[in-house]
This record gives sequence, C-alpha cells and structure tokens, in this order.
Amino acid sequence: MVKNSLAIFGEALNSGEPLLDAIKMFFLSLVPLKSVVLLKLPNRFKAYCPLEEIFPAWRNILHIYYYKDYYQVSDFKPKEGWIVVDAGAYLGFYSFEAARLVGSSGLVLAIEPVRESFRWLVSSVELNNFGNVKPVRACLAPSYGEKTLYIPGSYVNASILKNYAESFGEIRRIEKVKSIRLGDIIRLFNRVDLLKLDVEGVELEVLENSKDVLKPGKVKRLIVEVHTDVVKSSEIIEVLENRGYEVVEYIPENAPFQSFIYASETIEIADLESIVID
Repeated sequence: MVKNSLAIFGEALNSGEPLLDAIKMFFLSLVPLKSVVLLKLPNRFKAYCPLEEIFPAWRNILHIYYYKDYYQVSDFKPKEGWIVVDAGAYLGFYSFEAARLVGSSGLVLAIEPVRESFRWLVSSVELNNFGNVKPVRACLAPSYGEKTLYIPGSYVNASILKNYAESFGEIRRIEKVKSIRLGDIIRLFNRVDLLKLDVEGVELEVLENSKDVLKPGKVKRLIVEVHTDVVKSSEIIEVLENRGYEVVEYIPENAPFQSFIYASETIEIADLESIVID
C-alpha cells in the first residue's frame, strides 16, 4: 500500500497538484478502513469516495484536473449551455467540472453502471446541489437488455466484457445492470455538444451500432478513451472518420497504453508533441 501511495504521490507532484492537496491524498490512501471520505476537488466542489477506491480516484482526479487529458484539443472544453454526455462517469469528477462549465443553461448526463459508484455519484450531486447533472445507472452498450457487469479490483475498470475486466485483475464482484444505446440518447436530446465515452472495452461496438445517428450534426464532439493494449484505437478512428469526423489521437506521455481520441467536424490542433494527427 505504501509503495502505491508513494508512486501516485510522485505523479501528483509532477502533474502540478498543490503539495498540501497531494499530502492529504497520500495520507488518506494509507487508511486501511472500509469507509467513505469526502474529497475537495480542485474546482472546490466535493465528492464522496470509498477509501477502497482512493488510488484510482486520486489518479482520475490528476488526469482530469492537472494532466487535462480531456482538454488537449481546443474547443473540447465544455461551454455555457452545452449538453454533455459523460458515459462512464465513475464518481463524477469529470461530470462536476463539466457542470460548472455548462452552467444552469446546460446539462450533464452522467451515466455510470456500477451500483456503488452510482450511489456515491448521486450523493455528491445532491451535496453540491447540482441542478444540471442527471445521473443514470446504466451501461452504454450496442444492444438492449440486462447485462452482466464484471468488477475487478476497482470500480473504474468494470466492464460487461469479462476478458477485459480480467485484464485489470481478478473479478471481485458481478452485478446486473440495464443497458441503453447511444442512439437513444442522441434522439432524446436531438443534439449532443460533447460525448465523453469511456465504457471499458465496448467503445468500438457502441459506435458501430450507432452509425444511423452518429454524425457531426447530431454529436458535435466526441472524446473516446481507450486502453490501447486491449482495444485498437485505429479501428475507432476509422469508424469516426467514416461518419464524417476529423480525428486526432492524444497519447499521454505518462500513460502510453491509454489513448484519448478527439473527433469533431473540424478540429484545431493544440500545439502538443504528444498528439498524433491521423
């Protein structure tokens, strides 16, 4: 435990997280209790976090607020009045920042399949009085029905694909969850300004089964997060390009097996060496 804490503490300092905040997270990560803590996020909102999730939660916060993995290409930072779909919301860290940015005239649909993650996501929404965040417990999938969700060591890597979940460790728990299709969400809102898609190995199938509605006029921007040692980013890029999107792929220097695929009708490239222009 101490070794993991020290490793993420080093990441935190390199990412630019304030020293005091990093020290607080470090000591929280050493508490061997099955309880819940209330984290103060960099945007001053608060979020509940089970202590058993403190390692992935801390890393998730670093990548959203300090490494800024979701803001590497211009015009992908949510703006006032946007409709944002966060598919794979986890404990809400990205959803809450998006809610701050879209304001009262915008909306964030936070989709999370894991029962325990969703429980604390809802509690955090209520705590912060977010009127523009709508949590939904479901998994985004290529077909309707009840799905089996495989949960390994961390909720953040839960997947309806057993082999995918097992690549992150031994399956710790299995749950049943209802599935919804991307096409239904798009039809519900008529337009989505930004879709953040992090559905743990099912990204390609979700996009392929949404070809009838997946187009720049309906979904203006997408950020698709993939683990490239499990999912081929080139296949996702091909699907998006065939639907009329321009695509760039961002590969973080500190996470070489993680890829963020940005797609929009037109893209202005940020001046970053780690962005790969397809």
